[in-house]
Amino acid sequence: MHEIRTGRTSGATLSAVVRRRADQKVWYPAGAVWEAFGTGSRTNSDYDIALTDHSGDYYSGHFDANITDPELYDVILLVEGVYAGIQGLNWDGSQRDESYKQLATGAGYKGDYKEGGQVSFFWESGQVTASGGTVRVYKDGDISQVTVPTGVTETLDFDGITGRHRVEIDMSVNPLYSIGSDYSVVRKDVTIFGQTVTLVIAEFSVQHRYKHKPFRPGG
Repeated sequence: MHEIRTGRTSGATLSAVVRRRADQKVWYPAGAVWEAFGTGSRTNSDYDIALTDHSGDYYSGHFDANITDPELYDVILLVEGVYAGIQGLNWDGSQRDESYKQLATGAGYKGDYKEGGQVSFFWESGQVTASGGTVRVYKDGDISQVTVPTGVTETLDFDGITGRHRVEIDMSVNPLYSIGSDYSVVRKDVTIFGQTVTLVIAEFSVQHRYKHKPFRPGG
């Protein structure tokens, strides 16, 4: 399995250096140990893992099988020995864990709500925390938006559960919420696994499909 993957113009020499995010130590493949960078006067060339050029601007390499601790690691990419980027890699002890990619994209439609009501839901970021950015609510595909803190409350790692986040929207505080409209809830510029992404975390509507039945005594 090729756990380290990246795109770059074919014909170059690419390699990767692995650091443990918890303490910033670097993996020394020859010694199969974690150490402070530069121990024994070592440089990137002593720490790097060669990546294979598969043509078509695609490179890949193997995460060292001697790294068996399930943790989050940073993979520093080098082109001709020069820094070219960084990517987070979640390692479950034997293979790359890509569950973090199943964030909340396509979280789906949450329902049709009464005007002025409350909308609440959870979104997930795998088993890792999320940070930074803002929650935005967009109306009918327009750029008009409601952002935190205007009636929008987000609680990251709700109840101390890493990766489980709660959003509450009070529609009574903003005229943007109106009958017959659809809304998308977007998590903009959130950082997960060291990567900053923007996600659609929910969709809902306001009395767009809602059918009000007048009260009639006796049912």
